[in-house]
Amino acid sequence: MKTQSSNIIKYLLYGTLLMILIMQYTGHPLKTPTTPGGILSLEFADTKTKIQSIYDAWQATNTRGRTNISQARINTYWDFVFIFFYSALFFYWNWVSAQNPVNNKYLGKAAALLAIIAGTLDVIENLGMLKSLNGNILDATADMTSLCATIKFSLLGISVLILMVQRFRIWRSRSGLA
Repeated sequence: MKTQSSNIIKYLLYGTLLMILIMQYTGHPLKTPTTPGGILSLEFADTKTKIQSIYDAWQATNTRGRTNISQARINTYWDFVFIFFYSALFFYWNWVSAQNPVNNKYLGKAAALLAIIAGTLDVIENLGMLKSLNGNILDATADMTSLCATIKFSLLGISVLILMVQRFRIWRSRSGLA
């Protein structure tokens, strides 16, 4: 069972790392003087005015021969695959760590759930961004997208922090430092 868990975590980790590379490649042209954060600039644009500014700036054709609006759509579509990998990775890794007797199983399971909620919020965020990228720019969509991004990153950070603490406890118990 332990080897199977390790293999699943390994495959999810490799998938997550591969998707990070793909997301970096597809998102690179989105880093402009107007949007130094690339796609993150759109994720956190919390008003119609901010999104319109980004939308207008991304109308230009980039070095890949497409507009950055098209590039942002491509990046966002890839993000759906990334969401699967990172949320599954942190869900499963926290869940497995919670099974170790040196850890708090409730805290680990809560962290696993936070990873799934973060992934769900990321999907909602992406749908909002795609709506805006299609020219349907509204304050309500901007606000919802930005709020989902903020909560997603917060929950994911908590999930990762709990995982690190749980993994440290496992390491400490195995090394005889407990």
